[in-house]
Amino acid sequence: MESASYYRARIAVIQKLMEKLPISRDDKNPERTLVRNGYIPESLKAEYDRLLKNEYLLTFMLNQPLSFTDITSFNTWFEIYPEKVSGREYVTSSREFPITVEGSKETIVNTIRGQERHNILELEALSIEVELQLLKI
Repeated sequence: MESASYYRARIAVIQKLMEKLPISRDDKNPERTLVRNGYIPESLKAEYDRLLKNEYLLTFMLNQPLSFTDITSFNTWFEIYPEKVSGREYVTSSREFPITVEGSKETIVNTIRGQERHNILELEALSIEVELQLLKI
């Protein structure tokens, strides 16, 4: 996990990119929609990296905790906790929902359980083992 300063710099850079991108809402301008959702397309990656480096150098001393607004801006929460994404993120052609997550029910269950991958038999064996230990006490 990066520092709060990094995420604060990331938010500032995304805001700068949003100011530079055209406001027109059409299918020919997917970059603005993607950036608005915290996803940096390959066409903007070099500029993003350059701006992020400069912005981070300006803000690295401001390492106080992120505010609620910071955490909920531009997909920052999922940037901080990528393990909370239940599947694989990918770009879609939707203007309103340009990023979606594709995953199976098993992936969702494993994410909720904390990435532990136990099958039913392993869990039953563990349960019996614990029960036997409790009976010995």
